Amino acid sequence: MKHLLLMQEVFEDVAAGRPRQGWHRARGKEQDLGSQAAALASVAAFWCGEFPQATSDATRARSTAIHLEDHALAAAASALASAGEASPCHDDPVRASTDIVLEHFADDAWWSGVQYLSVEAALMCAQLATAARITTFASGPASGWDGHPFGTVMTVCAVRLAAFRGYLGDAAELMAVARQAASSRRLEDLTEALDYMVLNHSSALPSTMTREGSTFRARSVEDLLERGVVFLMAYGAQAAGNRSDAARAIFRAGGDSRLSGCTLIDRALGFELLLMAALADNDQTAADAWLHELLSLEGGGICRPSVDRALARYALSAGDYPTATVLCTRSIDDCRRQERAIEAAEGELLLAQVNIASSDVATATRRLRSLVEHADRQGHGAVRRSAGATLATVNRRLPPIAGLGWAALTPREAEVAHLIIQGLAVAEMATHMSLSVRTVRGYVSRILCAFNVSTRVGLLASVGPGPLEDLRVSRNTAQLTPRQMEVVGLIAQDLSNIQISSRLGVAPRTVEKHISDILQRLDGTSRFDIARFWWSAQSGKQQA
Repeated sequence: MKHLLLMQEVFEDVAAGRPRQGWHRARGKEQDLGSQAAALASVAAFWCGEFPQATSDATRARSTAIHLEDHALAAAASALASAGEASPCHDDPVRASTDIVLEHFADDAWWSGVQYLSVEAALMCAQLATAARITTFASGPASGWDGHPFGTVMTVCAVRLAAFRGYLGDAAELMAVARQAASSRRLEDLTEALDYMVLNHSSALPSTMTREGSTFRARSVEDLLERGVVFLMAYGAQAAGNRSDAARAIFRAGGDSRLSGCTLIDRALGFELLLMAALADNDQTAADAWLHELLSLEGGGICRPSVDRALARYALSAGDYPTATVLCTRSIDDCRRQERAIEAAEGELLLAQVNIASSDVATATRRLRSLVEHADRQGHGAVRRSAGATLATVNRRLPPIAGLGWAALTPREAEVAHLIIQGLAVAEMATHMSLSVRTVRGYVSRILCAFNVSTRVGLLASVGPGPLEDLRVSRNTAQLTPRQMEVVGLIAQDLSNIQISSRLGVAPRTVEKHISDILQRLDGTSRFDIARFWWSAQSGKQQA
């Protein structure tokens, strides 16, 4: 079909960095293909960063559309154009495009192309819930585009959607597909920048770029894809806490002080980041300038959450906590409604800072712990980093990541863990470390959480054999029968009495009798003493 061939050619031009050639190609086909050629010209103009031209071409495509396919492509192009400048129409172009795709989608390459444009438009207009709805409706925008260079761009769209919705684990899995599909240096730059952004939002530790002197660092930014690459770098640097690199990337992507080469959402987020940097440096003149640029943006609901969040930051810096609370809460609600999870988390972190500034530390602590618990499940590690830094300002801490083990512990917590393993009681540890009993108990709970266990026996079972100093239990095993030694080993594996009775095929009362005899013969007082005896013996066998 002619219109599919033209779509493939224009998409290839975009993927190869020739969007202006794609625009001329599509305009040259208008006499033959009419509305669909005008719509594809709009798409190419959008990727050139020529947003007024994209809007003009999309408007012409909509006015000349006759068939369903014409209306579908024109609606998708119009929705995409609205991401670059406020739509001149009163209706919502993203909703119009979404309705057509959901009602008439057919599983072929052409409709997959239209589906992609609709998803990209919803994503760039910050309507992430809508983008997700379109994506889950069919097999995915990249269906039917395997082997085509633009297939990588479509896959990257799916990664971005998962990431900005806060599903960083899913985004990391999709990244492997995107990297494999990249067939040129330009597309490799795109996937590397996206990988950097995803990694810095998902990892417990910030990351740096893997390839020194990447192409996009050395050359000028020519089109919207390359601007997107640099903006992904900015978002990654911001997540890593490197505001200076993020600011430089934003200026490079924007092209001027108004960031006029960027989409509305990127301009809003960019100005907010610049405002944050100015406030962090107590530079009121710069902060006022960036706030002025942010307030000058149009775009309705696209920019409103970012504007509200920026105004909340400004109000916080001025000590106006009630205003900051209202603005921040509204931003969070708007972001949640459209599943802008990363932005919602930013709002939650900011609101906790407002709580702390207004001396409501308890609310801030509850808010951040709840936020981190949810973020941990989604693999959003940057939230834990930022929340931990916020709480550290008031000497509060987050619970460690369950199951991470030694890596989740501070040096002081690791010291307490070793004392637990050696058999010291809480009071003894408190005396040994010159701490209060309450403080040590807090350390114990964090240590158990880090190893994902509820008891000290479970901790020993997780740690396994090691250089244990047996401070409580005799090493004499001659007094224990083979059956009792079997019970000792099962206790050390953190099995309950019921589990042991089932494993050995004996009554629970028999297990209880064995445990009582074992404690008496080992001069112990608890299951923990029994477990320490076992693991100390295993450690001795390893050393022998």
